[in-house]
Amino acid sequence: MQNIKKLEIKIKTLIDSNFIWTYKTRFKWRWMEFSDYKLYEYGDDSKYIDFIASQKEWNLLVKKYSEERELRVYFLLDLSNSMYFWMWEQKKIDTLIEVFYLLAYSSNINSDRFWVILFDEYNYDLIDLWKWRNHILSSISKIQQKKLKFKKQKDFNPFNILNKLKIKKTLVYYISDKIDEIDIKTLKISSMKNDLVYINIFDSFENNLTNDGLVYKLWDKNFSLFVDMKDKKKKEKYILLRKKNINDFKTKLAKYNIDYINIDEKSNLYISFLKFFNNR
Repeated sequence: MQNIKKLEIKIKTLIDSNFIWTYKTRFKWRWMEFSDYKLYEYGDDSKYIDFIASQKEWNLLVKKYSEERELRVYFLLDLSNSMYFWMWEQKKIDTLIEVFYLLAYSSNINSDRFWVILFDEYNYDLIDLWKWRNHILSSISKIQQKKLKFKKQKDFNPFNILNKLKIKKTLVYYISDKIDEIDIKTLKISSMKNDLVYINIFDSFENNLTNDGLVYKLWDKNFSLFVDMKDKKKKEKYILLRKKNINDFKTKLAKYNIDYINIDEKSNLYISFLKFFNNR
């Protein structure tokens, strides 16, 4: 609870009215539904003119659309063992929690209803959070304790849950450290019906190998790896290959209109997401 309180203070300090406004303008009004016709007036956008209806009524008619008052938001959170890797400041799972809190808190202020799907290599859980702050905190507690109710079936994919539930017109945040282990087919189906944002969580060391030492031992829950930082050629080759893999992955997602942002433990979450929301 002490850690959660510290996190809450940190996130509330980051969020201001400017951040909430850019969050709303990026995701609000994405899903507009036809409500009625009105006579064309000077200044109306010509792309909304319905020429078939206008011909029948002998008047130039423009379609009127109404926005949905509330967004529906899904958070798909990857709690796999690789998310517990860390080199210096904090584990990737801690960065995931901070990102989740920032976005969930923004959704909460925006009066959006949201759900969370937690999953690791073996189990998953589906949490209906509604709109309440306490539910966000209880979800963070579940993430920290990694308490997942259901055993994963063969070929489990969190997007299969969305597709089976026939989720549409929903904002979906997928938060994971994976680059090349994603089922693009199910991702594509979900992106056709929803507004999808892929948030890639890294440890800064993974991408840059920023260190002046000689040999370092990297570790997480399942393995350890020794890296010789003295070999500059191999180090440079690794960094270039890593950048290429990330850019290729980003390009692949862009084909299906999936937004992409990467975050590490050194990122300023406020600035990173403010830029992301503004550059729609």
